[in-house]
Amino acid sequence: MTTERITRTRTNTTTDVQSWWDSYCQNIAGADFSRSALSVLSDDTEYIVSKGIFAEGNPQVSLWESGHIRRGIVMGAVQSGKTASMLGVAAKAIDEGVNIVVILAGSTRTLWQQTLDRVVAQLTIQFSEGELVESKRVLLPKSPDVIGSGGDLRPSDYYSIQTAMVKRAVRQNLPIIAVVMKNSHHIRAFGEIIRDKIVPAFDEINRTCHMLVLDDEADDASVLDSQAEANLDPILGDLKQVPRAIADLWERRPHIGITISNNLFVTYIGYTATPAANFLQSNFNPLAPKDFAISLRTPFDVGTLTPRESTYVENKGLSNYYIGGEVFYRRLQSPGPAIVTGVDFDKNLKDAFMSYVVAAAIQIWRSGKSYSELYSKKYDTQAEIQSILPNPISMLVHVSALTKTHFDTAAKLMSVVTDLDLEICVREIDSGNRYIPLEEVRRKFSNERIEWQEVFESYRSSGEAVRRAFGLPATPKLPMAAEWSIIANLIEETVFPNLHLSIINSDPLADERPSFHPYLDEESKWCAPRDLLTIFVSGNVMSRGLTIEGLVTTLFLRTANEPLADTQMQMQRWFGYRGKYLDLCRVFLDAEQLALFIKYHDKDEALRRSIISAMNENSLRAPSVEVLQGDDFQATGKIAALRNWPLSPGPSPFIQITNSSMEFDPNLGIVAKFFKESPSVDVLANSTLRGRISPEPLTMVEAANLLDKLRFSDYVPTSNNRHADRWKLLETYVGIDEASSDSSLLPFFRPPGNSLDESDIRRNCPYSIAAYLRLWSACLTRQARGFDENGSSNMPWSMVDLRV
Repeated sequence: MTTERITRTRTNTTTDVQSWWDSYCQNIAGADFSRSALSVLSDDTEYIVSKGIFAEGNPQVSLWESGHIRRGIVMGAVQSGKTASMLGVAAKAIDEGVNIVVILAGSTRTLWQQTLDRVVAQLTIQFSEGELVESKRVLLPKSPDVIGSGGDLRPSDYYSIQTAMVKRAVRQNLPIIAVVMKNSHHIRAFGEIIRDKIVPAFDEINRTCHMLVLDDEADDASVLDSQAEANLDPILGDLKQVPRAIADLWERRPHIGITISNNLFVTYIGYTATPAANFLQSNFNPLAPKDFAISLRTPFDVGTLTPRESTYVENKGLSNYYIGGEVFYRRLQSPGPAIVTGVDFDKNLKDAFMSYVVAAAIQIWRSGKSYSELYSKKYDTQAEIQSILPNPISMLVHVSALTKTHFDTAAKLMSVVTDLDLEICVREIDSGNRYIPLEEVRRKFSNERIEWQEVFESYRSSGEAVRRAFGLPATPKLPMAAEWSIIANLIEETVFPNLHLSIINSDPLADERPSFHPYLDEESKWCAPRDLLTIFVSGNVMSRGLTIEGLVTTLFLRTANEPLADTQMQMQRWFGYRGKYLDLCRVFLDAEQLALFIKYHDKDEALRRSIISAMNENSLRAPSVEVLQGDDFQATGKIAALRNWPLSPGPSPFIQITNSSMEFDPNLGIVAKFFKESPSVDVLANSTLRGRISPEPLTMVEAANLLDKLRFSDYVPTSNNRHADRWKLLETYVGIDEASSDSSLLPFFRPPGNSLDESDIRRNCPYSIAAYLRLWSACLTRQARGFDENGSSNMPWSMVDLRV
C-alpha cells in the first residue's frame, strides 16, 4: 500500500506551478473578497485541512484509528459564506492528495443545482489565457444542465460513470468530485458507484484512497437521534435515512464502524451555523463530531487574528462587514433595524411595505440605474446586460409553514396597500397575477404622501445611527428633505410598476424559486432576472440555504409554542453581507420574538467562543462543549428527551452528604474554627437555642472557599469527569482566563480528589455550589454571553446593568 501524500500541482510551458487552491482564489477574485478576507479564508481552510483532515497524518494504517474514519464539524454564521470555505477546503484537500471529494448539497433541486454551478465555476484548474482543463478532474453530475433537464431521470443516472474512466482517474491521480443531492436515494446511488467502481479501482493497484465528505447544513437531515429511535423496528420502523445513507458511503456492511476497504480512509466534515443537535447527538452515532470542531470567523470592526476571535478586523470597512446578530440586536439599538410590531396585523403589513418601497427608491436613486428598458429589451452579451443591471432589492414576509397561509397573507398585503376588497385580491393571487395593482397603489400613495415622507425621513435617523455605531465620517447618502419629491417620483414611476409578490413554497400554484441573475432565453439572448423588485411570501423554504439577495425589509410573522433555537436561528435571512445598505435594513417582529433572537445570538456566540478557545489551545480533539438553552426555549428539537442541567444549585441548596457517625467528622472542626475566628451570635427561636450565625455575611468567594474545605469519606470527586469539564467550559463562556484581573477565581471547580481516574459526580455536589458562587462573582464584573438573568425580566446577562 502506498502511504505517501501526493500533492497535486500543475505545470505547463508558460506558467509556474498551479495549485487547486491558487486557481480557486483566482476564480473567486471577483466575488468582492478583500485582501484580509482572502487571508482569513486561507488561514481557516488551512486549519481545517491540517488540524481536521490530516491531524492524524497521511492516511495509513499505522497512524489512523482502526476504523479509518475521522468525523468533525465546522461552525459558521448564518449566511456568512460557509460554501466559500467548503469549496476552499476541497481545493486545499485535493492539493494535499485527497482522491475523492463528495459535497452533499441541498435537499431541493434548486439548492443542489446552485452548489453544482459554484463547483463548476470555482473548483477547477486554470491555465494561462483563461484555459480550463476539464480533463484534470472527474465531476459528477457532469453538468448543471443535467439537473435542470432531468425530471424523469433516476438518481443513479446522475452519477453514472464508466469503469474505464474511473480507472484512468485513479492511474493518473485525478480527483473525483461529486456534488450529491442530500436525499437518501441520491446518496445511496452514488454510494454504489463508490463500492462497485471507485474503491475496487484503488484496491486493484493497492493504493490508498482518501475520501473527503463535505456535508452542507449538517444540522438538518444529517442528525441521528438514537434515543428517539430506540423502540422502532429496524426494518419496519420510521428510521431516519439520510445519516444512515451518508455513513453507508464508506462503512462496511453490516455497519460496524470500519471502511469498506483497508485502502479507504474517510474524513467527514459537517458544515452548519447551528451545531447544537450535532453536539448533543450520541457520540456513537455515525456522524457525531468526535474528532474535531472548528469555528469560522466573520469580518467586522473588532477582533484579532492571533489569538483567534469570532470576528476579525476588515480593513475595507462597513461595506464588507458581516451583518449579523451583533449589529441587529446590539450595536444598532436606538433607532435600530429591529422594529417591534403591534397587535394590528394590517398596520404591520402596511408599515413593512412602506419601509420596503421607500428603501427600494433610495437604493435606485443611489445606484443611478434605470428600469425603463430592462424587461422590454434583450441583450447580446452578458457583459452588456450586467453593465446596466440594477442590484436586486427584496422584501420577505416570513409566515407559518402552512402553504395556505402564504396565499392568504399575500392577498391580505395586496388589499392593505391598495384598499382593494380582500376577495378581489384573493382572486388575483389565486389566478397567478401577483403584481401590485398599479392605479390603486398610486392612488393610495397620493392620499398618504405625508405618512410616506415620514418613513423617508426615518431613514435619515437610521443613517445617523449607523454613522455613530461604526464611526463613519458621514451618514449614508440621502436626498435632502426638500428633495423628497425625487424619491416620491421614483416610487410612483419605477418601484410600483415593477413591484410584484412571489409566493415560494411547495404548492403547485406557487411561484418559481427566486431569480436574481440574468439568463439566456431560447434565442440565446440575455434577459433581465425576474426578481429585481420582489416581495417574497414564504415559510420553511426560506429557513435555510436560499439567500435572498438585496433583502432590505423583513416582516417576521412566525411564532412557535415551543421555540427551538437552532431552527429559528436559521430563519434570520436578514443576516449576511449587507453593510453597503445597512441603514436601509429593517426587520419587523414582535417583542417576544425579538427577545428570543437576542438570547439565541448570545448563546450562539458563547458556543462559538468556546470552540475558538480550544482552537487557540491547539487542541487536536473535538472540545467538550456546553449547549446553553433557556427556560423559555430549547436548543434544538432534533434530539428527543433533552433536559436542562441548571447551573444554579437552587434557592435553598442542601448538601445531602454526611460522614460516618462512628468517626470524628473533620467538617465539625472546619465549622468550629470558622466561628472561633469570626464574631457570631446565638440564634434563638422561642427562647430555644437553634445555632449560631455570623452578623457579617460572607462574600461569594469566601463562601466558596469555605465549602471547598469540606471533606467526605465516601465522596472524593476529581477534576477528571464531565462535571469538571463543564465548569472549565463555563470559564470560557464567562470570558475569564489567567490574564484577567480576577484570575484568582480560577478554577471555578476545585474538588479534593487528585486521581487521574474518572470519578462519579453528584448533582448536589458541595464543590459545584462553590463553583457556582465563583461563576456569580465573575459575572458581576462582566456581561457574560449565553447566560440569562433568572429574575422577572429573564433578560440576557449581556444586557443587564451590572451596577444594579
